[in-house]
Amino acid sequence: AVGAAIQASVLSGHHDVQDVVLLDVTPLTLGIETKGGIFSKLIKRNTAIPFIVEQMYSTTKDNQEAVDVNVFQGERNLVKENKLLASFELNGIRPAPVGVPKIKVKFYIDKDGILTVTARDQDSGSSGKIQVDRSKYHLSDEVITKMIKEAKTFEEEDKKLKEKIEARNDLESYVYSIRNQFNDWNDLAG
Repeated sequence: AVGAAIQASVLSGHHDVQDVVLLDVTPLTLGIETKGGIFSKLIKRNTAIPFIVEQMYSTTKDNQEAVDVNVFQGERNLVKENKLLASFELNGIRPAPVGVPKIKVKFYIDKDGILTVTARDQDSGSSGKIQVDRSKYHLSDEVITKMIKEAKTFEEEDKKLKEKIEARNDLESYVYSIRNQFNDWNDLAG
């Protein structure tokens, strides 16, 4: 309400607030779910909008032809502790070994606060898209404050759990690469 009053004063030309600049920001961090339920943060809390960011991801299994893109909002490291905003499936990925497909995920928040999330497989060109209206992710001040407080309270616990999941993911990737080396006798002989 205070921000709206200041904005109205600026727009009406009152001289006592001419030097005030109001920025609209994201109330909480926005991102997607990655392997192991980790929250990959793309737009941090309090980022001024409009804003755009892109990040590359890949598949987590061999010959995966589709990936689910789950968009979350929150401050915790695991998606299960955050709010699911939207999801869509990106189909048409060419079958390939894990990690080979390159999928570009783009988050764009326009000046009206509409979040557009797109995912595009760089090889096949297949893409998916979803829009999230501001009303869906703009929570009450009480809910935002509660989520931020919980994130601070569980920060150490979340950090340890995230490290454990990332270590498991790294181990799985290592075992996968060793397995593939043994399956490819030509490279192994070299």
